[in-house]
Amino acid sequence: MVSTSYSHQILDNIPNSVFVINVHANGLFSIKDVNKAQLAFINKERDEIVGKYTHEIFPAEVANHLKNVYQRCVNEGKRISYEEKINLPDKGERYYLTTLTPLNDDDGSIASLVGTSIDITEQKLTEQSLRKSEEQYRGFVQNSTEGIYLFEFEKPIDTSLPPLEQVSMFFKHGYLAACNEAMAEMYGYNDSSEIVGKRLEFFFGSEKSEHSIEYFKNIIDSNYNIKDALSIELDKDGNTKYFFNNISGIVENGALTRVWATQKDVTTEKAAERKLQESLAEKNTLLSEIHHRVKNNLAVVSGMMQLQAYEADNDSLKEKLYDSVVRIKTMATVHELLYQSQSFSKLEFSDTLTRLVENISETLQTTTNVEVDIDCELIHLNINQAIPASLIVNEVLTNTYKHAFPDKEEGNISFTLSERDKLIRIEITDNGIGFPTDKNLEQGTLGVHLIDVLSQQIEASYEYENNKEGNGTSFSMSFKRTDSSEIADHQLS
Repeated sequence: MVSTSYSHQILDNIPNSVFVINVHANGLFSIKDVNKAQLAFINKERDEIVGKYTHEIFPAEVANHLKNVYQRCVNEGKRISYEEKINLPDKGERYYLTTLTPLNDDDGSIASLVGTSIDITEQKLTEQSLRKSEEQYRGFVQNSTEGIYLFEFEKPIDTSLPPLEQVSMFFKHGYLAACNEAMAEMYGYNDSSEIVGKRLEFFFGSEKSEHSIEYFKNIIDSNYNIKDALSIELDKDGNTKYFFNNISGIVENGALTRVWATQKDVTTEKAAERKLQESLAEKNTLLSEIHHRVKNNLAVVSGMMQLQAYEADNDSLKEKLYDSVVRIKTMATVHELLYQSQSFSKLEFSDTLTRLVENISETLQTTTNVEVDIDCELIHLNINQAIPASLIVNEVLTNTYKHAFPDKEEGNISFTLSERDKLIRIEITDNGIGFPTDKNLEQGTLGVHLIDVLSQQIEASYEYENNKEGNGTSFSMSFKRTDSSEIADHQLS
């Protein structure tokens, strides 16, 4: 027979709490024996509790709880297990899994209960944390306005296969494993259960469609992680739907096993974009037609004037006709550059100036070799300012070509375009003969009148004078650059 001392040694070396309870006929329970772990748990000495009833040791609430679970074990006559949450003074709230096993006497009645308690606090806290995390995740997924889904594959996809083979395997083995309600609604369904389990063909139609192949190849080429991938799919009624997808594929041991993704329905935006493109195409067609008609009409008018100038016997008339030809070509140049630019509200002004010089040189044939130095900053002007400013430059340059170098073999014109704090400054100087001292610009020719009128249109100030050194003239003009793109009336009055 095993001695009591030896029994205590065995019990005391068990790390978990072990206790033996005597079952009394009067329905009471007393402590028969406990090990050190149990004594430490209840913070008692062995002689304080052994042989005493539970209600003599523990507070009434605890004693009643112990009596109920002990009686339950006796009534059921078999091993029972239950979890307990106990608030310990030195350890705080702890969780225990307790098991009670009934021991029968010689007559078959239950004489005692053997109990063990295991501390499962860490396990319970982990379970609670996981449950909370899962609840938060489910709440996030279900309340999200974006579609959230999981695609899985009945057979993992070998990522070493050629892209087209992988696409084929996607359609063969892929299915929707889970999704939120928002995704189901995007396809016209009321509940996610209506689409969970569906194959890829259900959403994309044929795997052979050009877009499907391109879409899945892009996913493969992006190492199964891609943002804003545009998919074209079908809803419940067969209507085309457009989605932006953020995809994250899970690759394990060289095989794609599943794909997590979010999607946003952009069908409405795509429809608006398509209408905008159609409208833009119509406007481009209209603008192209207008451009060709204006260009042709200006060319006809210019040609007629050149023909009249060629046939004119009056030198004064011929000169005026050629001046008008240059003005028409200036307007045509601005119009052409505006049509060629990416914006119909503004154009790059230095290009305009270069073309103006070329047109004037070609039209006003002179025996003097005129060298033009152009120093222009990259400045954009809206059409309301570009046309008047170009016509002003045209008048100044035309006048310079015609009058600045009558007896010279060579001449120089310097042109500067700059901007400071939205203030545009144009400077044109030459090394010609200058103005006659008796010439009054305020009572000048049509060209001077045009400069006055045009400068008023763009609220510009200008000076036109002889250089102080006595060689040539200097023209300077300043005006505030505006961003207005409204169509303006450039009538000369």
